[in-house]
Amino acid sequence: MGLNTCPSDGVTTCVQSPSTLDYDWENEKKSSLVVEFWENVTSLQKRKVETISERATLMEEHATTILKITSQQDQLIRENFTSRLENKDTDSFHYQKNVYEQLKKLLHEILITKELKNKINPKW
Repeated sequence: MGLNTCPSDGVTTCVQSPSTLDYDWENEKKSSLVVEFWENVTSLQKRKVETISERATLMEEHATTILKITSQQDQLIRENFTSRLENKDTDSFHYQKNVYEQLKKLLHEILITKELKNKINPKW
């Protein structure tokens, strides 16, 4: 390698010697460490892909399990809520029916009492 100064502008440039230009990079001999390095890198990448694949499978199974459990809990909550509404409706119906029956009896007693009073004392 050498330095060359251009006489017109005075700029120094680097000039490579002809022996470095002819170097054949494709046929360079690789040491056993380089080969071992690339084998290790390849093996590591394969293990990473396998691990990612296994993790994705586990995450999918986990998500499916959570979805199933959530769906079951939702179904239980809906059933409990629905049964409570049905019980309230039934209880409300029975309560209203009871109140109606009691009012009917009370009204009947009032009418009977009024009729008796009219019979006993017509001025009432």
